Amino acid sequence: MQYRPLSKVFHAAHHTQARELLETTYCERLTNENSVHTGVLVRGFPLFCVVDAEVEVLVSELQQLDTQLAQQFKAQKLHDLAGSEVVASNSVEGVAIPSALSELAMYRYYVRLLEVTSAGAAALFPGSVQQMRGLYNDFFATAGSQSQGELVDSDAVLDGELFRSHPVHVVTGAGHVAHAGFSSESEIITGVDAFIELELRRSAEDIATAVMSHYLFEAIHPFYDGNGRLGRYLLSVQMRRSLSAAGAMMVSQAIFSNERTYYKAFSVTQNPLNYSDGTPFVIMMLEMFTAYFRAALGGE
Repeated sequence: MQYRPLSKVFHAAHHTQARELLETTYCERLTNENSVHTGVLVRGFPLFCVVDAEVEVLVSELQQLDTQLAQQFKAQKLHDLAGSEVVASNSVEGVAIPSALSELAMYRYYVRLLEVTSAGAAALFPGSVQQMRGLYNDFFATAGSQSQGELVDSDAVLDGELFRSHPVHVVTGAGHVAHAGFSSESEIITGVDAFIELELRRSAEDIATAVMSHYLFEAIHPFYDGNGRLGRYLLSVQMRRSLSAAGAMMVSQAIFSNERTYYKAFSVTQNPLNYSDGTPFVIMMLEMFTAYFRAALGGE
């Protein structure tokens, strides 16, 4: 990554100039004509990313690799990818698949996604906060269940009008708080609204914004459980608008293959000195995806 996170700009400067340089660089990036804005405050600063030359090169490389993937993966292989995607997304969270894949609504959602065209994928993205809640209920259902099934913690019943009403903290295996979701349901609803609006106004070619919005969804953390898995499915839907079915079916597998990079991308952007500049997150995710696509094609 050539793009320097603001925290590195700060630490590389002389201590008497560090804060001024940090503020100046931040303002330059925030007002850059190539910046994409979410309109949402995350950790006190508006989340944005700069679609600079480095990002554009990575997007172009991803698209080229995706074209090759589309030629290599045909119908049966794509259905196999859908199953692998479900397993990988749950594995990222350390969740075992409790039932046959065919009994999981999650699997059926992925199969439906691979069967639509790029244009048709837009219809699979929720268009309102109510639809987002409905998607959550359906996505984690298993055969014979009415709402959430075996893939969601039994203590994670939603207690707000649409989402959770109490704060949540994401804790690492070492017991450290890695992230705190939006605190109130009103903030969650505002954030989810913005997340949906960001996708509705995004062009299919704008992959960088789709990747940044994944960070936004996880920062909001609208549910007590299942945020990562639903967020990765939504990213697959967004990527299907931009890439082939094969490329969209590799999002969670790419993440599972390099979880360290995935969580580091979050931690870099969450650094208080980075002022919610999402560009490092976008770059690290695009680098991870291009590396995985290349490996899937038999490259190094």
